[in-house]
Amino acid sequence: MTNGMRTGSFQQVDNFPTVTQSKYYSPAFNAAIFDGPLRIYFAQYQESEALKIYFKLQEQLKERSQEVRDNLRGRGSNVFVMLYPTKDIFQRSFEEETPDGKAIIGNPLGKDYVLGLNGPLEEKDYDLIFDKVNEYVSASA
Repeated sequence: MTNGMRTGSFQQVDNFPTVTQSKYYSPAFNAAIFDGPLRIYFAQYQESEALKIYFKLQEQLKERSQEVRDNLRGRGSNVFVMLYPTKDIFQRSFEEETPDGKAIIGNPLGKDYVLGLNGPLEEKDYDLIFDKVNEYVSASA
């Protein structure tokens, strides 16, 4: 680390913990998809759902993909999508519940953004995931 700049994805920057050192991380996450500033953590048996999330996000971001990546890279931030394998693990990471009982919650983590998902997801949830990511990226532009 030099002058507060990130030299690796697992270092602490500006006194903010990385996702793997935060309350949002669980040892149950034994697989991940890294694509630039987009990081999806999941349990290995959730791979098909994680890939579906990844491809849906790529599809929805395709027109803004470079703009989104440039925006996040310019700020040195990542978007962490955490696909929790159980409701218990999800609740340990997020104290609050969504008012309508849905289990998609987004929180800032330093310069980064964490989006927690408590599956199984319904088809309409994929649009909400994109909306939350897009909302974060747009607000931080």
